[in-house]
Amino acid sequence: MSILEAIVCGAVQGACEFLPVSSSGHLALLHGLFGFDASGGNVLFDVLLHLGTLAAVMIAFSRDVFALICAYFSLIAKLFSKRRRRAGISGVERVALMMIVSSAPLVFAVFIKDAAEALSNMPRVVGAIMILNGIMLLFSSRFDGGDGRCEQLGASQSLGIGLFQLAATLPGISRSGSTIVGGTLFGLSREESVRYSFLLSVPAIIGANVFSAADAVKSGVKVDVLPCAIGTVTAATVGVLAIWLIRKIARSRNFNIFGIYCILAGTAALVLA
Repeated sequence: MSILEAIVCGAVQGACEFLPVSSSGHLALLHGLFGFDASGGNVLFDVLLHLGTLAAVMIAFSRDVFALICAYFSLIAKLFSKRRRRAGISGVERVALMMIVSSAPLVFAVFIKDAAEALSNMPRVVGAIMILNGIMLLFSSRFDGGDGRCEQLGASQSLGIGLFQLAATLPGISRSGSTIVGGTLFGLSREESVRYSFLLSVPAIIGANVFSAADAVKSGVKVDVLPCAIGTVTAATVGVLAIWLIRKIARSRNFNIFGIYCILAGTAALVLA
């Protein structure tokens, strides 16, 4: 892998992980364009790119992430202290609990992982799914959503958002796009949907990388250190910029431009595959 290819893949991962246009779909198409195979080295490179986007979330939402880490420790403490339980749970502790509920459906991703990876090697299928992603985004732009905050989420709402996130296992469906749409459908404001979506990406990225890294290590592959490092740093840098952009766009409640882009990109994949 060349340095240029690593930079391009890192930039695409950093942008598409947070912009609602599907990072998995774009990476699958890029791998086909550059002639990458589905070997362990390729999988490990994708893992490192995802770690770069994880770093972007930690940077952009450092205050929220730190508060959630503290909340998990305080919730554990309340399990063993009656006095602490009487005090009830705070808003950030409620968000921490609801994130667990939203992440629960990802357990089923283990059973469809192989099928999803097989689909990622079929550019026409990826293109068709990207078109569906675009239609979903166009629909969401017509829906104003509610005015709820993450701290007000209930278990059923959180589970519904988690099911939207599970759909993003398919290459071509945007994880950020599906969870933002799910959040607005279940009563969150567009800005709060973006916030919850990005916070929810932390356990999702960590969980996915644990399985992917294990597969790559088992295969005993070797990777080029320099291209991987450059790709990871590029993904993190572009990811921070993408988070800033999507938070700004969310205020306008208009994702039409992303929907149109996905439909055009998916159509191009169908024609040129």
